[in-house]
Amino acid sequence: MTQDRLSRYLARITALYDGLVRYGFYASGVLVMALALSIGVNVVMRWLFDDSLTWIVEGGEYILLFVTFLASAHILHENGHARMLLLVERLNPSRARLLNLFSSVLGAVVSLVLAWVTTDSTLESIRFGNFYRGAAIEVPQAALWWVIPFGFLLLAIEFTRQAVGFARATRESAAQTEAREGASSL
Repeated sequence: MTQDRLSRYLARITALYDGLVRYGFYASGVLVMALALSIGVNVVMRWLFDDSLTWIVEGGEYILLFVTFLASAHILHENGHARMLLLVERLNPSRARLLNLFSSVLGAVVSLVLAWVTTDSTLESIRFGNFYRGAAIEVPQAALWWVIPFGFLLLAIEFTRQAVGFARATRESAAQTEAREGASSL
């Protein structure tokens, strides 16, 4: 495979991945709106008819699970997650890059381990035919759990992409420092 062809192939895979992450984020937004609407309908029903929809609480719990794991990779990509800015901002740029590199590698490893463990649990749930039996809804566990390893896998990929970016920036910064030091010694 030629270098140009490989670059096009990787660009296509990256675009597909970015689209998947973006649509997961959009889906989580739609789910939040559906949850808000259903809670509003439930309040109106309780006020007008002194009755409520029994599935709202359980459905809301399931929606929150999906929102968390569908949106997390996009939020990480956009740097919308919680970070230790107080510490990072006090470091010099090269140490901040190294800390970011370390935290990204650690995040990727932890996310991969959690993806593996939750995939195993989801497959075991399928194998045994486990169900959640709530007051209003009966759902196969795997129908809910699949989003957890999926979300952790996307997080692992995103952390890896960030680690590669921080490693590249660290290497480029070191090369620039060497070039400056070499030029000043002349």
